[in-house]
Amino acid sequence: MSETSDQMVSVLQEISVLKQLEDEYAKGVKGSQEVADHESRHRRLEELTQEIHRIAESKKENQSA
Repeated sequence: MSETSDQMVSVLQEISVLKQLEDEYAKGVKGSQEVADHESRHRRLEELTQEIHRIAESKKENQSA
């Protein structure tokens, strides 16, 4: 696999894990630590979304070069 593909797979795997944790959070009791963890996961999901966009842009630029 190319470096770009490896990066994308890595990002998607992390998103999958974070989404599983969010599903568990939605079902459980929410103490202060759980809420803080949820907020941290939410920020990380936003970062990963931006990373996917960067990877896609990079791939587009490499294909047009």
